[in-house]
Amino acid sequence: MHVALTRTILISALLFSIFGNRAGLAAEQQSGVRHTEDGLEIVLSEETLDAIDSGVSLTFNCEFAYITRWLLFDWKSLRYSHEFTISKHSLSDRYLVHRDDQATPLIFRSSSQGVQYIAKSTQNLFRQYVTQEPELELRVSLSKYDLPAPMRLSAFTSKSWEFDSGWKAWQSEAF
Repeated sequence: MHVALTRTILISALLFSIFGNRAGLAAEQQSGVRHTEDGLEIVLSEETLDAIDSGVSLTFNCEFAYITRWLLFDWKSLRYSHEFTISKHSLSDRYLVHRDDQATPLIFRSSSQGVQYIAKSTQNLFRQYVTQEPELELRVSLSKYDLPAPMRLSAFTSKSWEFDSGWKAWQSEAF
């Protein structure tokens, strides 16, 4: 009787750990940078939202690369790069987005509006660059090196700080 009860508890714990981890993975997969049919999507995790609200600036690197085909290989040569930094202004309780080629920041009421602006601006830049060079790919990633030193270790080891879309070629009609 005691052995059967122990087996039941072990099987229950195993099933809970398997399905509990899947639910946790699904929640983690909701945050990140993704290429979708509608365009670029950036969703911040709770940990990154808390960091912004605590005064940490997040810098997103948007890289555009021209694709050169040689034999069976595709070579990416970096052509354009832009940085977007989102931060919270503590006195006005607003969110600022600094773009590297603009002198003044844009002001938003929420961090989600600021992140949507970054995604839309990146799409507009891609549309602009793809007319110049048709074989173009885009990658958007969070610059973990720009985080404050105490946060870097957890950012490199935690899944909630994984914001990298990977290289993706889109058609300009996609957005």
